[in-house]
Amino acid sequence: SEIKVMGGEGSVPGIKLIRSGKGMDACSGLDTGTEGWASMDSMGRLFANEDPSNTNSGIGFQICDKDHNLPPEGEAYTPPVDYEGAYLKKWGK
Repeated sequence: SEIKVMGGEGSVPGIKLIRSGKGMDACSGLDTGTEGWASMDSMGRLFANEDPSNTNSGIGFQICDKDHNLPPEGEAYTPPVDYEGAYLKKWGK
């Protein structure tokens, strides 16, 4: 009860441990889908002879604990941002 345990990306098993209060107290939520979309954006910039470092990927973490930012039961962490829609808009789709 004296040691607090922090987990990784917010996987379904990790979130379950946080909910149950048995094994993990919090996590740094990261949706790996954001990494995939940011990677494709960077590749597109490289193919267009643009510097991919001149943009903000939007990738970020959000702390989740039993009282804050948990996804619905049975789901992994997802950010409260429509990053797919933002990239599609950015790409003119």
